[in-house]
Amino acid sequence: MIKKIWRATLILTFVLSVGLAPLFASPVYAQQSDAGKSMLDFLNATAEKGGLNVIDPGKGEITVLNVIGNVVNIILGLVGIIFFILMFYSGIRWMTSQGNEEVVKEAKATIKTAAIGIVVVFSSFVITNFVLNQIDNINKNPTEENPTEPPAAGP
Repeated sequence: MIKKIWRATLILTFVLSVGLAPLFASPVYAQQSDAGKSMLDFLNATAEKGGLNVIDPGKGEITVLNVIGNVVNIILGLVGIIFFILMFYSGIRWMTSQGNEEVVKEAKATIKTAAIGIVVVFSSFVITNFVLNQIDNINKNPTEENPTEPPAAGP
């Protein structure tokens, strides 16, 4: 009985601390220095050289592929959080099992399932990233010439 009360108290404390933390966070208004601006410019230039698109919302460069990429990134972030919670919970269950083989077996199964799930999700991310990059390359570099232009005149 005490275990159940302790477990419920622990879960309630965790949920409340995670759930209420954003309510107590206050925004920080810091001045941007020239050093910070030059560092951001440096990072943007590095990203462009690396093949990453820097999107400036003021220029209207938001495309469907960028929106899909942002959605995929958000979903992957949520899946990562779920993976962490499952691993944390299973580890706690395993450590507090007090030799109960059934609880240890369930915790190991949850850890195994979570690890397989994160591998599947990461693999799907790699495939999705590859497909979206191929679509983006097709849109940027058409292989055929423009048929509407007249042929170039000879010398």
